[in-house]
Amino acid sequence: YPHRGWIESLAQRGALHPWIDPATLIDDLAAHANQTLLDWCRGQVDTEASIRRKVFGALTFVAGAAIDPVRAEIQDKLGELARDGLPAYRSAPEALAPAGADRPPLG
Repeated sequence: YPHRGWIESLAQRGALHPWIDPATLIDDLAAHANQTLLDWCRGQVDTEASIRRKVFGALTFVAGAAIDPVRAEIQDKLGELARDGLPAYRSAPEALAPAGADRPPLG
């Protein structure tokens, strides 16, 4: 899970509420991301909405699990993202793009 290192670091620094189990938080974040991906695969959300849902969902989960000053930093970031929008992102890796002149077929 890409967020594992962040959560483990917060736990080691004592930045999570004592009632938070880091392993459970890691699994819950993965479940949220997987559900969002499933919704995207089913066409229930578009790419932009799925990215927004993942980012805001993960930060909201961790803001609730964290104590200050980490919680305040996350809340500030959520406010900034709500105000300014998400930064630009790259589309799928080139390896997933259709084969063409720029990329030979896979396999």
